[in-house]
Amino acid sequence: MQHRIAAILFGTILAMSPFLIISGNASHGGVQVADEEALLRDISLPSGESISVVFSSRTGGFWVDADCGGDCRDLVLTVSDGVSENTATITDNAVVKGQLVEGVAWLNLSNTGSDSLNIDIQASLPELNSLGNADSSSTRDSAVQVNSFLSTSNLAETFAAKTTRGGIHDPSATWINATFNGLDSMYWLIDANVSDILELSLLHSSADVELRLLSGDDGNQILASLSSQSNSSSSTAPQRVWKTTTNNHTWLEATTTTASSSFSARLAAHESIDNWPATGEVNDVQELHEESATFYGLLSTGDEDVIMVNASGPHLWKFTTSSTTALDVNISAMVDGIWVPFLTFQGLQSDSAHNSDSSIWTPEATALLKVSISSLSEETGIWSFDVMRTTFGDLDNSTDANGAIPMNIDSAMENWDFIELKEGVSHTGWLSLPTYDGADTYLLNLEGWEESRYRIKLLLTADNTRIIAELIEMDWSSRTIISNSSTIIDDGIEGVTTLEVGEGTHLLRIRSVELMNGEGNWTWGDVNINPIPWTIEISSIQSEEGIEPWFEAEGFVSQASTGLLYFLGFLMLTPIIWVIWTNRIYSRRAAQLAGDKERLKTLRKMIAEGQVKQAISDLKLSLRTIAALDWEEGVETWGEANIRHRTVAVDLAVWKLAPEFSIKGGVPVLFGVHILKGTWQVAAVRFEVSAGEHWEVISTEPRFLSRGDEVFLDTLSEGSRTFLKVELEGNGTGLEVSMSGLVENKPVAAKHTGSLRLEEE
Repeated sequence: MQHRIAAILFGTILAMSPFLIISGNASHGGVQVADEEALLRDISLPSGESISVVFSSRTGGFWVDADCGGDCRDLVLTVSDGVSENTATITDNAVVKGQLVEGVAWLNLSNTGSDSLNIDIQASLPELNSLGNADSSSTRDSAVQVNSFLSTSNLAETFAAKTTRGGIHDPSATWINATFNGLDSMYWLIDANVSDILELSLLHSSADVELRLLSGDDGNQILASLSSQSNSSSSTAPQRVWKTTTNNHTWLEATTTTASSSFSARLAAHESIDNWPATGEVNDVQELHEESATFYGLLSTGDEDVIMVNASGPHLWKFTTSSTTALDVNISAMVDGIWVPFLTFQGLQSDSAHNSDSSIWTPEATALLKVSISSLSEETGIWSFDVMRTTFGDLDNSTDANGAIPMNIDSAMENWDFIELKEGVSHTGWLSLPTYDGADTYLLNLEGWEESRYRIKLLLTADNTRIIAELIEMDWSSRTIISNSSTIIDDGIEGVTTLEVGEGTHLLRIRSVELMNGEGNWTWGDVNINPIPWTIEISSIQSEEGIEPWFEAEGFVSQASTGLLYFLGFLMLTPIIWVIWTNRIYSRRAAQLAGDKERLKTLRKMIAEGQVKQAISDLKLSLRTIAALDWEEGVETWGEANIRHRTVAVDLAVWKLAPEFSIKGGVPVLFGVHILKGTWQVAAVRFEVSAGEHWEVISTEPRFLSRGDEVFLDTLSEGSRTFLKVELEGNGTGLEVSMSGLVENKPVAAKHTGSLRLEEE
């Protein structure tokens, strides 16, 4: 019944694998697909249980040797093919040999004892996909059929298949299971080109056997050989060799001195080295996107492979090499633009399987790592190089915190990190003692008012290491410590300290006691010295509120206010600048007019010539301009006045103007006044009628406040000169002019005794 179930399962998944295992409660568990080399090892068979290995067989001889740890009397081992069944002979081991026909075959194991059995099996089974006697020839005849051997071009898969027992091997290599059957030698012609890489492994043999790789048309050149002098043990590690072909004809030769001996081997034929994955060039920098990476390569005699790795910053690096041959490995680091040798180790110094582990620390100024790998033997070999980087950064950063006390507050703000003061929030970091990183310094920012006080609480956690944490209240103006408080962890794992400080920026320092006391007697980068991890929780409460300022100006407010002051200052200066500029213009204009006497005659002439608008415009300009001249010079510039009245304190003058100077249809006159003494306040000039209705002032130029026949001139200082054009409206026949005001708070007045007839030209 068990064989029938196996046959059904075999038919459904035969294409997946050459071997199928059917088990009850054995450690392989249920139905599994497996590789022969792994399948037949470490089988745990409980009492009363059985296990069957089902495979598709070619016609040929087989050999099975089971090791039960020295006593196989409770083991029943049979090999059957549906035609015949072969039962093992039981001694210390269980051994069975025989012939199988093509079809389904079973390897059956049963435990008849009361104790569990642990079984290791070595075997040569004519499995369908393996090469055997039928594929060989008895002589080296180049005309025979060429045998193709499988391989994988992915080195990662090759190293993934590495086990302590199996060593580095290609998991896709072709199996060779053969029995001599009276022959003393067999030959397989290998399908390989010049410079291809052959991987040959000898796994098991029932007696003495020698395998050789031969090159040349007649096979007279020996490339490599492997041999077993007797029956191999199930615990014997496979023998393996890698070789480069030198001729288009390459043979695998198997010889023995024992008739009917069997062996199991594997052979992989890899394409030439040019088709293998490149291992790195000097100018091809590998980026570590994760914290580790693995590189693979293949070396022929005299070759050198180079790996360049981006290694910026201070890190701990661990390197692991595995290879099929002894290697010479040199590691250098580019520090400040210079290549510095860091580490050299050889495969001869590693274990017998050519595995090596090494570690180094790199300085902060490191930019690149260069790994040079070459072979120490004449054999072809493959290698893997594992790179693992460990970063000991602070506060979740990849960089190390600054450890010194800042020189001043500006330097602190620019180059040191702030740490958050919040209860329940943890901060972590490292003191990398191997690189003499013995201190981490952080800034504490406490915002408040003058005389505000705060109490800081610090909880430090470390793992039984000598470490101290210190709170420091700083006076940055003198770079002195106002007060400080610290906690040290020596034998315990936690420490607490508190400190009361004022508002501002203060410090937290975490230091190694050993380095602080000068006890660091190790060399830089000693990988036997462990970094110290630390964790802190830091919080603060305000104990005194302090004095709140009237206005707490932010930085941008101060900058804005400074700019505003400059702007307002400019606005305030603008009128002065304008007055100075216009006075300068008027002075220049006045100087020009001073040479042009009888200005009113000139203006009348312009009117007579039809230039009325130009004359009116010139009159407006002249009113201000001529006022800049000396009074007498100004009067002469206008021409002879129609009315002139002078007292000790004031000098008055009136000129009649042509009707064309009227803007509103009134009677235009020109009035001028020169204050000779004192300052006239509330000064006013009155235009009185000699006969008829009162005059009414309807317009002045420049504009002054007027009411009825009065024009109010406000305050006239001593020495001032004022000219204005006045338009009068009314039916009067004469004009009398008077002026009044206050001088030193006393009323004063001046009036011309005569009358001016306005209808006269």
